[in-house]
Amino acid sequence: MKRTTKLFLSIVLIASGGTVSAQQIKNAIPYAAQPLPLSAVRITGGPLKRAQDLDAEYLLKLEPDRMLAYYRKRAGLQPKAEVTPVGMATGAISPDTLPGIIYRQSR
Repeated sequence: MKRTTKLFLSIVLIASGGTVSAQQIKNAIPYAAQPLPLSAVRITGGPLKRAQDLDAEYLLKLEPDRMLAYYRKRAGLQPKAEVTPVGMATGAISPDTLPGIIYRQSR
């Protein structure tokens, strides 16, 4: 911050008795759009819907015991199946991205 700006702010603060009150600012132009909850939004078509459907189809093909094997092993439990190999060649999902994919599908 420039020295003159700091000096000006200091003078304003001292002149106001140590407190500065903010006034409500009124919009000159009213808002045209209002926020709405995400639960009110539905994807009904187009490339986003296609991608969502492909994600859901892929997740339904996965074996839950293989997907959770990594987490069971990290928790000190015996995995119920072999750990899913991760990599581009296998097409498997790495354990760190799985929660994000499941979260997106649940919305």
